[in-house]
Order: sequence, then C-alpha cells, then structure tokens
Amino acid sequence: MGGGAAARRGRADGGRARRLLPGAARRRLEDRARRARGPLLGRGRRRGALRRDRLDRARAGGRGAHRRPEDGQEGAEHRARARQPPAARLPARRRARRHRGHRGGRADDGAARHAQARPQGEDGRLRAVRRGGGCVPRAPADGGRDHGRRHVRRPARAALQRRLQLRPVRDPRHPGGHRVISAIEITEAIAAVRGREPQLPTDEQIAVIEAPEAPTLVVAGAGSGKTHTMAQRVLWLVANGSVAPDEVLGLTFTRKAAGELGERLHAELRALAQAGLVDAEVAATRRPVVQTYNSFASALFREWALLIGRDPESEVLTDPAAFLLALRVARASDDLRLAALGRAETIADRVVQLAGTLGDHRVSTAELRRGRYPERFRALLELPTADEPKDFRAAHAKAIAQDVERIGGLEPLADLVDAFDDAKRRRGAVQFSDQVRLALDAVSAHAGAVDELRSRHRAVLLDEFQDTSVLQLQLIHALFDGSPVMAVGDPNQAIYGFRGASAGTLALFAQRFRVERTLTLSTSWRNDEDVLALAHAVASELPEQPGVPVKRLEPRRGAGPGDVVVRHLPTIEDESRELAGWLRSHGAGVAGSPVTGAVLVRSHSQGVELTRALRAEGIRVFRSGGGGLLDEPEVVDLVAALRVLGRPEEGSSLVRLLAGSRWRIGVADLAALQRHAAALAKRGLSDDQRSADRGAIAPEAHVSIVDALDALVDGPQLDGATEVGLARMREAGSLLRELRRRAGMPLAELVRSVEQALRLDIEVAAKRHHAHGALDAFGREVQAFAAADERGSLEAFLTYLDVLEAGRGPDVPEPEPEPGWVQVLTMHASKGLEWDVVALPRLAAAKQDDQPLGWLTHATLPYPLRGDVDLLPHLEWQGHATQHDYALARERFLGQLWEHYQSEEDRLAYVGVTRARRALWLSGAQWYGMARTPAKPKRLLELAARAIGAELLEQPEKGAENPLGDRSPSLAWPVDPLGARRAAVEAAAASVEAADASTPTPWDEAIELLLADRGATELTLPTRIAASGFKDWAADPVAVARQIARPMPQQPFAATRLGTLFHGWVERRGSAVGLGDAIDDEALDEELVGIDAERLDRLKRTFAASPYGGRAPAETEIEIHLPLAGTTVVCKIDAVYRDGDRATVVDWKTGALPKGAADLEARQLQLALYRAAYAAHAGLDPEQVDAELYFVEHDRVVRPERIESLAELEARWLRAQQAVAEASALA
Repeated sequence: MGGGAAARRGRADGGRARRLLPGAARRRLEDRARRARGPLLGRGRRRGALRRDRLDRARAGGRGAHRRPEDGQEGAEHRARARQPPAARLPARRRARRHRGHRGGRADDGAARHAQARPQGEDGRLRAVRRGGGCVPRAPADGGRDHGRRHVRRPARAALQRRLQLRPVRDPRHPGGHRVISAIEITEAIAAVRGREPQLPTDEQIAVIEAPEAPTLVVAGAGSGKTHTMAQRVLWLVANGSVAPDEVLGLTFTRKAAGELGERLHAELRALAQAGLVDAEVAATRRPVVQTYNSFASALFREWALLIGRDPESEVLTDPAAFLLALRVARASDDLRLAALGRAETIADRVVQLAGTLGDHRVSTAELRRGRYPERFRALLELPTADEPKDFRAAHAKAIAQDVERIGGLEPLADLVDAFDDAKRRRGAVQFSDQVRLALDAVSAHAGAVDELRSRHRAVLLDEFQDTSVLQLQLIHALFDGSPVMAVGDPNQAIYGFRGASAGTLALFAQRFRVERTLTLSTSWRNDEDVLALAHAVASELPEQPGVPVKRLEPRRGAGPGDVVVRHLPTIEDESRELAGWLRSHGAGVAGSPVTGAVLVRSHSQGVELTRALRAEGIRVFRSGGGGLLDEPEVVDLVAALRVLGRPEEGSSLVRLLAGSRWRIGVADLAALQRHAAALAKRGLSDDQRSADRGAIAPEAHVSIVDALDALVDGPQLDGATEVGLARMREAGSLLRELRRRAGMPLAELVRSVEQALRLDIEVAAKRHHAHGALDAFGREVQAFAAADERGSLEAFLTYLDVLEAGRGPDVPEPEPEPGWVQVLTMHASKGLEWDVVALPRLAAAKQDDQPLGWLTHATLPYPLRGDVDLLPHLEWQGHATQHDYALARERFLGQLWEHYQSEEDRLAYVGVTRARRALWLSGAQWYGMARTPAKPKRLLELAARAIGAELLEQPEKGAENPLGDRSPSLAWPVDPLGARRAAVEAAAASVEAADASTPTPWDEAIELLLADRGATELTLPTRIAASGFKDWAADPVAVARQIARPMPQQPFAATRLGTLFHGWVERRGSAVGLGDAIDDEALDEELVGIDAERLDRLKRTFAASPYGGRAPAETEIEIHLPLAGTTVVCKIDAVYRDGDRATVVDWKTGALPKGAADLEARQLQLALYRAAYAAHAGLDPEQVDAELYFVEHDRVVRPERIESLAELEARWLRAQQAVAEASALA
C-alpha cells in the first residue's frame, strides 16, 4: 500500500506543483503532457491488444505447456478461467510483487512482516496494487464481478508469464514457486546457440550474478571481467522474471563504455531468446537502459526541470563556452579585490574551477561565506609569532602569508561565481556539473519523481563507481536508496580526483546504502603471471578503505608466464634505443604484426618527445589522448597561421610557417627579411627616435616581419635574399594577404580555409588513415568556441588558445588499439584499455614532484565543506595560540597530503601496469637532455626493481657531468616535407603515373553512379522564393540552383537568431507603443539560449530612442506574396508607416552596414520587392511608396538613391531563368 500511496501522493504533489509554477512554465508543462498523452494512449491500446493476443495463444496451450509437474496443475484451470468474467482475464500492465512467505516450509519473520503490510482481501489473498503510477488497480475485496475495473487473477498472470517467458524467481519461502535458472545454465544455453564451448563463470562471478536483490558492493580488480559479469547479472534477472529488460538501468562513465555494454546486453538477450529462456519479442523490443552518469543526470534535469523553475531545454555549456562566459563576467566586474588575483583570463579560469567544485559537493556560496574562512585566516596574522622567537623561521611567515592570500581570494571569487551563475540563468544555460546538482534539486522537490524513477528502474547497476563524485553518489542515493542497486568498482583504480571524483565513493556507498554483503572479483582474465605479480606489488602499497576489502588478483587458468623488464640506463638516448628494440622484439610497431602496443607516459609533453624518438628508431607510432592537441604538428602550423593573420607581432609564428615544409625558406633568407622589417620600421620614425635608445621603441615596431612580408609582395628586390627564397616569400605573402581578406568570415570557415590553403589536409591524408583526427578535433574546438561566443572573433579565439596552452589543453582523439602500431598516451587516458605489449618509460626525474597544498591553494573548496571530508587529510587551522603552532599543524597537514598524493600516484601506476596482457617494460634514465643534475628513479621504478630483483644504476657523484654534453639536437634545415617517407611517396607517385587508366578498379561502379547522378540532376528555378534570397539569384543563379539541387544542412548563426528575437520584440511592441520597457518579455526571454542578452538589450534601447520608437506603424510583420514572371516571391515586411497618401516600408537590420556600393545595390533589390508588393497590396502607385533600411546596431537609416521598378525586377528574374536553363542544357 505504501508504494501505491506514495505514487498517488506523487501525482497529487505534481498537480499542486504545477499549480504553483509560473504561468509560462505551467503552460509549457501542460503542453508537454498533452503532446505525450496521444502517443501513450495509442501505445496503450496497441499493447493491450498485443497482451490479449498473447494471453489467448497461451490459453490454447502455448509453448512448453505441461513440461514441468507444476505446469500440469494449471491444465484444470483453463475451463474455470473461461467461465471467469472478462475483467478477471485481462493481464496487468505490470505484474504485482511476488509473495515471499516461506523458506523451505519454515516461516520467515521478515517476509511475514512484509506480507502483513501488503493489502489483503477478506479471503486473505493479496491484492494487486498500483505501483509507481502504473496501471494495476486493486481487485475487489469480495472477488466479485467488476467489469468496469481491471484486476488481476493469478491464472491470467501465470498464462501471460508462461507466454512471455518472464519467469518469476523461485522464492524458497513460497511453496510451488518456479525453478531458478542458474548462471551456469544461462552460459551453457548461450554457448549452445552460438555453437561453441561455454566458459563457465567462477564461483565469485556466480555469487555476483545470482546475488540477492539488495544493495550490493562488488570490488572488481583490473581485468577481472566485471563488464561480462554485469551483463550476465542482467541476463539472470531477466531470465528469472525479476525484471523486464527495459527496467534495468546501467550507468558507466564514457559514451564508448555505455555503447559497448548496451550492445553486448542486446546481443546476449537475443541469444537468450534463441535459447528459449526469454520471449524473442521481449528481447528485441525492450532493451536495457545504459547511459553515462552525466547523460542520466541530464535526462533527469530535462524531465523535471520545470519543477524548480528551470528551462528543460537549457543549453549545456562546453568548456570553452563556460570559460568565455566567466571571462565576460570577470571583465565586467569593478571589484578592486580582483587586481590581486592576476589577469582576467586567470580569474575566469578560477571562477569556473570554484563553481565546478561547489557544484560537485552541492555547496552554495552562502555556505562558503558562512564559514568565514578568509576572515579567520587573516586572524592568524594577529597572533604572536611563537613562544620562542628562534623557532619561528622566515619560511613559516612566508607560508602563512601565502595561505592568507590564497584563502582570501575566496571572497571575491565567490561573488564572481554568483555573477557567473546569474549569467548562466539569464542565458538559459547550464554546465555539466550543474546538471547533476539541478537534477538532485528537482527530484528532491517532488516526491513523486523518486517513486516514478524507482518503478521505472527496478534494477540498477553502477559501473566504475570509484570514479564518481560525491554529488553523483548523493543523486544515486536520493533516487534508489532501498532499491536493489549494485555498485561495481575498484578503489585501486580511483585516478580521476583532479576531475572532481572522490577516491572514497565506494566506502561512502557502502555506508549510505547500508550494504550488508560485499562481493569480489579477483581472477584476472587479462594479465599474465609476472605482470600480475608486479601489479600486486604496487597494490600492496595502497591504504585500505573501510568497508571496501580488496583481494589479491589471481591469474586465470592457463595464463602465460608473462614478461616484465625493468631497465635503468645512463641517458635518454639509450633508453629510447633500447625501448624501440624491445618493442620490435615483441612485434609491436611493426608493419603487418598482429600485436598491439602502447607507451604510457605521465604528461603529454613526454608523449610528444617519445613519439619523435620512437619514430626516429623506425617504430610505427602515433599519439592519442591526455591533452596535447595543440602540440600536434599540423595543429601547430594551423594555429601559427591564425596568429599571423590576427596578430601582426607574431613574428615567431611566421618563422615557423616560412621555415616549415610548405615553403622551406632558409636562414639567410629569413635574416634578409628581418633586416627588411627593421628598415621599414625605421622609415616611420623621426630622427630623434632613431637615435634614441632601442629599448624605448615598442618591440613590434622593429621586430615584426609579418608586415615586412606583406610589403614584400609588391616591393622591390630583397637585399641578401636568394632568388628562390624571394619567390617563395612572395608566394607566402600573397597567400597570407588573401587569407587576411577573409578574416571577416565565420570562424569555422576561416579555419577551414587556412587549413586548405596551407595544404595541411593533403599532408595528413598522406599519413596513416586516422592521422586526420587531430585536425578534426581542432575543428570541433573551433565550432565549440564559435557556438559559445556570438562574436566569434579571431582575436578572442587566439586569447582562448593562449589559456588552453597554459594548461592541459584539449585531448587529441583516442582511436582503438591498432595492430602493427604503438599508441602513445597518458596513463590517465589508458584507463579502460588494454594492449598485448605496454611500456612505461621516463620513470626518473631530476627533482621531486611539487608538494600538493590541498585546499590551501587558489579557488579550492575548503575540505571541511566537502562531502568526503572524513576521507581526506585534516588541517587543524583553528584554536592556535601562536603562528608557530599553526605552522607546525600545517607541516603535519602537508605530510598527510604527500602521503595522499603518493597513494594517487600508486593508483595511477597500478592502472598503467595492469594495461599489459603479456609483456611490460619499465625504464628510466639518469640523464635527460642537457640537464646538469642527474635524474633519480621514481617510486614505481624502484618498486618494480625490488619486485623482480633488477639492479638499478648507482647515483652519479655530486658534480658529475652530463655525458650528453651541451649539444643540441641536430636538424636539417630547410625541412624535407616528405622526410623518411620520400622514397615511398615517390615510388607511389611513379606507380600512379605508370598505371593504365583503362584498368578496372573497385571504385569504377561508384564513380559511374556519381557521374550519372550529377549529369541527371536537372537545374530548375523554384516556384516560390524568399525576397531576402532574391539578391543571390540575381548575382549567381546557377550556383543557387545547384545548391537547391544538392542541398547541404547548415547550422543557424547566432546573429540570425538574434535578429529573429529582435524582430519578435518589435512586433510585440508595435501593439503597445508607449509602454516602452514595460512590455512583457517573458516569452522572448525563454528563447535566449546562446544569445548575448546584453547585445539584445542594447538593440532594444537603441530602437526605443530612434525615430521609429515613438511612432505607431500602420502594419508590422506583414507577409505578401508577389507574382514575378511566373514565380511567387514571399515578402515578409517588418513595418509600414503611413503619412497621408504616402507609405514607407522599413526593414530592420541587426547586422553590419553595407560594405560598399555593390552591397547596397544587392540590398536595394529586397527593398524594391517590398515596395512593389506593398503597393499592390495597398492599391498604391509604387511611386507613393518609399523604402528604407534601419541598421539598429549602428542607429543609422539607409535609403538607396534608386530602387528598381517591378519591370526591372522581372527582367532580372528572366535573365536568371535563362542562365539556369543554359547551365542545365550543358550538364
């Protein structure tokens, strides 16, 4: 009864919540309900018919009837069932919960209490009740006829279950229950269907698969088959009738993992259906719900957002969008305290960081302020230094001053976070972290939401739970506390703390869900024995978490011995050479080899260096993941070109382009260009300036070679330059000048133009087949930026790139492990992947890692406010008598933080080691590059050496010289564009030239079809066109006709949407002139997603102050269809003003002014059409109708000197018809 009552209360609360919503929100909610109701009713009728058909077939002796003794007992019920009233024979939409009353004939107290709480009739039989808003009404207590209401009788339900094969789990406490299908039977049945030997689950896997339906924690080690076991758990639940497939919710972290798990479940369910264990229709149509944690929260937010007054269609800000918005907020602030926090870009980055951390722990800025942390830290400075002055060192005073400064920054940053949140709300936007918090707020505000979600998802499986945040745990707990939730994770692989994850969420899950039984998976199906032994050595260094036991991983039966190599070498060159030889000996990075290999590094800068080194040794290698997109060679060239176009002072970027593989200009020619730049700079200086100190001149005035190169295009000979070099520089200057003319294009199109002009797309296409991924990924970054910044200027984008380069930067794409290639990526990016051969080099460093400061750093949430505070190091920062006492407490805190950091590093090392299936390499060197200090082995290298008994080199004596000396790497300049590939490329080119064009190829048929399709496409003029598009037809009718014949989707521009919103505001205002800003803009504001609200407000204010602001238009937003030489032109006129017998047609423009006479000529065509259309509509002579353009952004009225007549417009259209007809005939 509790479930049904809760559901009814939920619906009642929902109705009350709708009544309390604002008018617009309530109307939108009701509209959504009406839109959803029609399909649902139709679907319900179809499902009802389907269920009745299933039931009829089941009565006729369906599949498998009388196969078991208990099935035979139902034979006598068919005749009785036929005499039952029709309502009694209807199946329920959802079957009622089973009565679990006995175990082996003995009473069970818990079950008895549960049964007593269930509604019963006078005969003691359980009634079916409504669950979670479902449609299973209670049956009449007297069991009499009640044809007007559905109720469920056991024979009908049994027949339906027999037909659908949704077999209820055998409950030992319930006599006559059905037999449980075991995990082994499911494995054998699926193997038989697929015609292969079954791989039977282990005892641990069986315990997980057949675990009771209660909150369960599964600690699954690396490579222990958790994904397979989770899939088998779902199959077992479905096969035994505990849940339908679509009642299972699976959550994981990446879209890739969610997709793989979803496809695996679908395939296994089909196999289960072929084995006869579930109904084929059920397996095919009712798929489990598998999502990422973020997409699940996003769906919840969209579904319930109206309950908390938020727009369910809110735009989700990308990282670039969030940064740009924060930057705008920071620059708009007049808070003088921000001056101490650095540049606006730095402040914006900290605002986004603090806002994300507050959201991850569901802490408001008000709670942060109530803690008075800045004030309390400033009080430390007022304490006496120490009881013994000699104990208080200068380092202590410096550390305390830094802590006070950093914690003090929380005050202005909290104010900016509030402004940042307000800006997001005004724009109807949210961040990913906001979605989880807002989803939790929404479901917490409406009890019916929780009941609905629990009835919708009756079994929940949580993958990789060790990587969740405290907020995600809170959301899962709020939704599914008391439900059968199974969380699977490995505390040894919790490596994403820097992204907001908490390493203690597994322990918190066990506490909050009151887990009584923790299961483990400890058989490694991935690693060979020696690899596994080293993984155990690393894991043994990790601290245990309370309530999360971790068993040692054991090798699978038949596991190989494995190969683990630990090398400590004198120099980086020795390390790279021996690593390449080891990879080659295992077949990794060798063409045609089936072996997959990976080199895992700590940072993307190491990855860039190692990729070059291994490529020089002949290893087939590519980089992916872990940041570093801006370090990819083709992206570096592209960004350098963009900087040259946008910043004249970017001489270093121009040098990269000129000296690169495209133009290959040498040192002497570059030096000549530099001298030419200096000469040009001096021509613009006075004699006094030339004689003054060179340091007084701005750097760009005497070092910019960008302007010098541009001047060289039209200039004389260049002294000191070679003839070939001069020709190449002029070619480069001409190309850059042409690209500079396109700087006004949309940013994405400009970047694409630069990429093609530099031939970067051709260059990368000549590499391996997935080499274009870096340019594609950079293109996505550009699009994300353009979508976030309505101006989309090149300078703003370059500023954004500067910020990215200072940090980790966007990721390069992550392709799948590829045989014959070695993949270089970071350890963090390797999570969830595996390779045959794995190397972990560069495990040495000249200096120790930086000391972590915990929450004593900028824009960091104080630990006492975090949800996982009990699992973090504790700082005793209050109640000290002297500054020295605080300094000692701080040192203890930093010591705990160092141990905490080392644990994170050990977990990362564990992840790296367990990626290898059979061979693992670990290495370090004593001397890297031109360092003067030798590197020391890192913790992982020392631990690995102890584990396998390898010798490490003795540390060089103090003052020892670097054997690499001070030599720098040598490079050939100019660079050969083909490099080591020259011989292969030239051979391929020769083969193409020598090929017989008449020889058949696999693509001949496709080419013929494409050519035939192009020839068969007839160019025609449409019967209706928009007046705004007439200028395009007049300029190039053939191009427009071809575009219509082969249309391509186009993304709407933010400027177009801004104009639409402004026009809508003017139209609404036209009916209420004199009200000014008092007009209700509620409907308009609902559409402000991704639009600059400040710019829109500025347009509205400008219009209100214009000559049109106080005039009442005769007509607004009028649509007139104008016949024109056999075609209809659709004219949508913004406004018409009447002055006696004369009329003025006005077209509002929110864009830029005409760029010249040609642009104005094109725009007058639209006005000419409007004038002719309105004259015909109003019965006026066209000479009585004036037409003008009002550019609102610039507050300027433009009236063309001459507007074409209707006859001239018809002549233009006839010429366009003729041109299209001729082009069509030629085609």
